[in-house]
Amino acid sequence: MRGLVNTHEIYKRLLDVARDLKTLSELPPNTQLVSKDVLRAVTRLYRSVLRLHELDDAYLIPVFDDAFLELYETAQYLYKFVSDLNTICEAIRRRGVVVSPNPCHVHTVDSALEQVVKDFKAVYRRIPLIISEPVMPSEGFLSRLRSFSVVCSLAIEAECLKHAGPRGVIPASLRAHISDLLQAVNRLSIRFVELYHGVSEWKVGVVRLYESPATTQELLNVAEHMANVLHKQVEAQLVPRWVAPRVAVFSLEDRVAVRMQTFGDVVVKPRWVIDVYATRPAVDMLKRVLDSKGFRTESAFYGLKVILPPGDVMEATMIVCMLPSITIVAGGEEEWYRISLARLELLESKLKEQKPLKKRKRGM
Repeated sequence: MRGLVNTHEIYKRLLDVARDLKTLSELPPNTQLVSKDVLRAVTRLYRSVLRLHELDDAYLIPVFDDAFLELYETAQYLYKFVSDLNTICEAIRRRGVVVSPNPCHVHTVDSALEQVVKDFKAVYRRIPLIISEPVMPSEGFLSRLRSFSVVCSLAIEAECLKHAGPRGVIPASLRAHISDLLQAVNRLSIRFVELYHGVSEWKVGVVRLYESPATTQELLNVAEHMANVLHKQVEAQLVPRWVAPRVAVFSLEDRVAVRMQTFGDVVVKPRWVIDVYATRPAVDMLKRVLDSKGFRTESAFYGLKVILPPGDVMEATMIVCMLPSITIVAGGEEEWYRISLARLELLESKLKEQKPLKKRKRGM
């Protein structure tokens, strides 16, 4: 039976995306933005990214899942942007409108994108073009570049884009942005393979555990513990049964990474730092619970960082794995906090009732 996380297929589809980005980046100089070559290349790129987006396995990879999603959104906005330029130029041609200078003829893949946006917006506002749907969501593409740069950098733990970052976008041509994306996708692919290539699938209760051949026994012990904690939450009905198939624990070469779809991700690295990738207000409540147990925590733009000595790693990872239990609690803040502590106490008692489950091969 095939494992649910097909890392080879994810990598293959990333390579397809890189191939199409390369084609787009290597279009001849002075290729017009509204040429058939550009539209064809952008369409092919969008379809390749869509195939990655449609691969459920891709969204079981901790931290990388956000990068894959933002890559899809970026390609979608790029496709819409180029399509809108063609729509405007077709309307100008069809109505016999004389525009001077005509941005349809002037701008190429090497034109400054900000100037392209400015010129096409001016034409669109000045000329009574009959177009069925709103066009020119140009800022959307640039905004997606900023968002992608953030989550891609979290995944590869290094800067991803030269021309776009959380603080804004440096003026550049479409070719420059595409070349930037190409380099980022290549680095994303390499880092993905470094971390996830060759993982084997196991089960701990109802939770999937993936083990890298390069992992250490120390990390595997932490991974099995976290899988046990997540399994026990399902078994004790602290979370609904539907949570189980959305959880995956990975014991990798230099970290344990946990994907909890809908709730967030956790990455544990020796010696020992825990990063929790989740949204507020759930992550704030998790921080409050951790603080009450004496752990040192720091809020981060992606969620939360827990810093602790090695002896406390099992307790800390037990608490952060309660993210699903904490997230689904309803009520005011104080009631939420009280219930979260009560659930933690119940979980601890349930874990003490029986020995930790051992990993087993999938299907056994």
